Amino acid sequence: MARVVLDCDTGTDDAGAILLAATDPRFSLEAMLATWGNCSRDCAARNTLAVLDGAGRDDVVVHTGADAASGPAPVVVGAEIVMGADGLGGVGIDEPPRSPSAEPAAEALVRLTHDSPGVLTLVALAPLSTIAGALALDPSLPARLADVVVMGGAFGIGGNVTAAAEANIGHDPIAAAAVFDAFGGPAALASGRPPRLVPLDVTVPSALTRRELDAVAASRLPGASLLHEVWDAIWSTGLLETGWPDVWPAHDLLATWCVVEPDVCTWVRAPLAVDLGGGAAWGATVADHRRARYAAWTSAAPPEGGWLVATEVDVDRFHAGVRTWLAGGRG
Repeated sequence: MARVVLDCDTGTDDAGAILLAATDPRFSLEAMLATWGNCSRDCAARNTLAVLDGAGRDDVVVHTGADAASGPAPVVVGAEIVMGADGLGGVGIDEPPRSPSAEPAAEALVRLTHDSPGVLTLVALAPLSTIAGALALDPSLPARLADVVVMGGAFGIGGNVTAAAEANIGHDPIAAAAVFDAFGGPAALASGRPPRLVPLDVTVPSALTRRELDAVAASRLPGASLLHEVWDAIWSTGLLETGWPDVWPAHDLLATWCVVEPDVCTWVRAPLAVDLGGGAAWGATVADHRRARYAAWTSAAPPEGGWLVATEVDVDRFHAGVRTWLAGGRG
């Protein structure tokens, strides 16, 4: 069982990831961090609480994180066009009956890793502002995490908020650069495993189909009815995001799926960087594949460090797993 802390800017795709971690027995959802991004920080916290409470998980504490970028960023438009003004498709969700914790998210993440060193998995599905804030408080944070999975970046597929930048990276490139450096160092994590990045290159091709949407509608899982209402309201925006009709990319759901079933994707190890130059590629994520090729050519051991970047996805396997989970079985 994966003991996870999710950092979300809870919009429509985050909602699916939260429901997965809250209801699938392969996960132990330890805490939630709410960060700005798809909507404001406070809106994200409200949405997170609403999804958790709909799933019957009022035991999971929500901590509020960063409410703005760490510095200049290239993103000039919000996510309202695909998420709705409230981040959840404008379906009029009920006000959650509880409030977020008074403990800020960055402090909470540092504390949780001290309380349970070497066992937690951090799943970052939002701009990396809160995670960078936790690193600033405690640079030794990576050494107390077992695994890290980040949904972010785009390589061959191009960006979704600019021609080059994916939303989670483009909203706060300075924070993303700090996180990539800190977690991508040699044996940075307690497990010795490299962190994982799940980019648009795999989340767009694995867009959910009408069959998965129907499975949400039929699901008896607590919270599934709310998720179906939200996803049904924004389903048509999948055409904008993918260029294909009647599909919808659940970016954060795939990234969270990779915590418990990483081999649904193919991974390539590489160091990561973020373009901070302010030009046309500002906010772009760059993977340097030269080191592995050079090591193969020289028969030398590949350099340590770097991230595992998802490059391909078994779409049929992912979709089948989602349907099994929604039917009440394991993914």
